[in-house]
Amino acid sequence: MAHHPFDLPDHFEERDLVNRAPRAMQAFSECGVDILMGGHMHASHAGSTAARYQLSEYAALVVQAGTATSTRGRGEVNSFNVLRVEPQKGQIVHLRMTGVDTSHWPVLQPMNSFYLLTFDDSRVVIGATREYGSGFDYRVTAAGQKAVLDVALAVAPGLADGELIETRIGFRPMAADELPMIGAVRGVPGLFVGNGLGPSGLTLGPYAGRMQADAVLGRAGEIDLRVYDPLRG
Repeated sequence: MAHHPFDLPDHFEERDLVNRAPRAMQAFSECGVDILMGGHMHASHAGSTAARYQLSEYAALVVQAGTATSTRGRGEVNSFNVLRVEPQKGQIVHLRMTGVDTSHWPVLQPMNSFYLLTFDDSRVVIGATREYGSGFDYRVTAAGQKAVLDVALAVAPGLADGELIETRIGFRPMAADELPMIGAVRGVPGLFVGNGLGPSGLTLGPYAGRMQADAVLGRAGEIDLRVYDPLRG
């Protein structure tokens, strides 16, 4: 977040940008900055850094705030921006079945939101909780462990003798309505969003990528993407 802007609408001049903006943008690209938020000019604006800075394989979203409470509206009504990031927490349990070759065990997905899969080091992975409203809480919790292990032992009681070696925490990007965000961002030419697949990223990802590619290339896709509009209410 910066007070002075790194990008502006077309009717502003280059001198209105923050000093040494290109140098700062190079540093942002090396750090992997995804979103730049600013104000100062009392002009609302959203865009991509790719249009102005053209750094190889890098683009960030720029969100410029308008005027919240003062009278310096520059012809705009008073407004403010709300940026919501709502993760869905998942706790994933790893067991080791010492002396057991698990490399050829099948992937199991019971009739619920959990799954079991294996690796070739006698490791069994069971996941995962779907915890709403958790925020970025990295703690392993007793309730999370119980939820995962209850499902695992109900489906595969033989795992009861497994050694609990670790529990990993992950956060899934989710929209408020739990639908993916796929397609063009209205009002920002050339900017597309593909995110919000939640716990279904591995399974839906390839098809969502195909739909996104169709949108970027201007091809008619198989599905009406309006329901997945990134800026939907």
